[in-house]
Amino acid sequence: MKKYLVSILFLILFGSSTAIAGQGVGIGLVTNLSNFDTKGAEFEGGRAAERHETTHSEDVVFPGIFVEATSSDAGLFSITAGFEWIPGEAELGSKSRTDTTTDGNEANQDDNTYTAKAEVTDYFSFYIEPQIALHENVGLYVKAGVSSLTVTSLEDISSGTDSSAYGNEDIYGATWGVGLNADLPQLAGAYLKLSYEYTGYEPVTLTSTTGNKNVIEADVEQEAIRLAIGYKF
Repeated sequence: MKKYLVSILFLILFGSSTAIAGQGVGIGLVTNLSNFDTKGAEFEGGRAAERHETTHSEDVVFPGIFVEATSSDAGLFSITAGFEWIPGEAELGSKSRTDTTTDGNEANQDDNTYTAKAEVTDYFSFYIEPQIALHENVGLYVKAGVSSLTVTSLEDISSGTDSSAYGNEDIYGATWGVGLNADLPQLAGAYLKLSYEYTGYEPVTLTSTTGNKNVIEADVEQEAIRLAIGYKF
């Protein structure tokens, strides 16, 4: 909750400066066509024990809501600060493996199929977009930001008394991108944004509190094509 309050406060302060520049505050909706690449490893009985590695790529489409404030200098150069929130969840992917190997590190020897699955929720991003005008109604901008999300484990890994259960973890990432911003003269105040963005997240580490006390480690990367429509006040 603290990160939301800090970002909202910053946006209010930044937005108040636009009274001088006359650009105002914008709100809108964005569609994300994203690809999540995940590389992960599971360590049975701790990091020194049996290791299973995998990779997975998942395409996800999800909507978002953004609020941003823009300040400009004589209309040629402008800078936008904003934050975005994505409701709901998106699945990172699902993968299964069958354990048929006797392992002395296991408290309960098991021959079973395990399904690893995870989803991301509570996505939040704070960003800055410096922009230069290419035309009266079109601008080119670069984007830099900080993102956070919650990774929730949804695996099916029960096997007798040898069942592992993982919690959730909040992770942060760095975002960069490039895009075009176009005002729509036919609809006063309306504008469109089309961008490409990349986000690299910090490594995820989940440790089971039951069963074999397994450890999961994963690296997540996100690429997205985004189309947004907004309205400036």
